[in-house]
Amino acid sequence: MEDIVPELQGLCPIADPLERRLYFAAILTKALGREGKHLIVVGGQALQFYTAGAYATADIDFVCPAADKLSEILSTWGFRRQGRHWQHDALELLVEVPGETLAGDPARITEVEIHGLSAQIIGIEDLILDGLRAAVHWRSEEDRYWASNLINANYQTLDWDYLRSQAEANSTARLLAELEAQARA
Repeated sequence: MEDIVPELQGLCPIADPLERRLYFAAILTKALGREGKHLIVVGGQALQFYTAGAYATADIDFVCPAADKLSEILSTWGFRRQGRHWQHDALELLVEVPGETLAGDPARITEVEIHGLSAQIIGIEDLILDGLRAAVHWRSEEDRYWASNLINANYQTLDWDYLRSQAEANSTARLLAELEAQARA
């Protein structure tokens, strides 16, 4: 794979898609330097992480306030822009940056160490809240299913006070209460 820049060569031998994408996130975080502390994995890739691969996704979603610098790095690394995505065919990576700021509490971010680097992932409670919003406001049954899955798998360790207060604030408290009751049953 001679068309892959040296920074990304370490991705080539990694077969597991989750590990490969998280390591890519860590490499990108390092490349962004100071701005890298604000690069956060969100969306399907975060869901894939928290479900240990039970959810599968084809792309990596990031929030990053340094969008211009991020675009410059991706372009330099051989990614090409295709609509809202950045694509690298040889590495089979697809990147999207749907926003600049995290919809959630930055103090709840999960930091993952991988191959000597680190990547940041949206906190599990904020990912659940995102799923609840999609389920209620867009009537997404898939998002409801995955929010329920996360609640069931992590019931004992979730910050229920935070979940309840945030769900109350975004009109998803009723669904959260329903999913909580199901998880307790």
